Amino acid sequence: MKINTNPNLFLIGGMKCGSTTLYVDLGYHTGIYAPEVKEPTFFEREELSSEQVDDLYCKLHQHGEAYRYRMDGSTRYSMRSELEGVPEKVRDLCGEDARIVYM
Repeated sequence: MKINTNPNLFLIGGMKCGSTTLYVDLGYHTGIYAPEVKEPTFFEREELSSEQVDDLYCKLHQHGEAYRYRMDGSTRYSMRSELEGVPEKVRDLCGEDARIVYM
């Protein structure tokens, strides 16, 4: 049985707004797993199927299963006019309970 290690905490928003600092600071919290790769941008890459994204997240967050939250800091996910379908892809793969921090 595969354990879900997909992210459930997304840090999105404007670029150059302090998101890297917040990502690092949140990574110190004992309940949040922050992988070394802050902005994997898996959901904006149209060449990846949902199965490929799931596999990539599994690898990226493989050490995060004991954490309540697993974070993705891809700020570009907020660029809805340029990136169609990202919210739907996040919901489909990560569930409706995923949390979003918008900067």
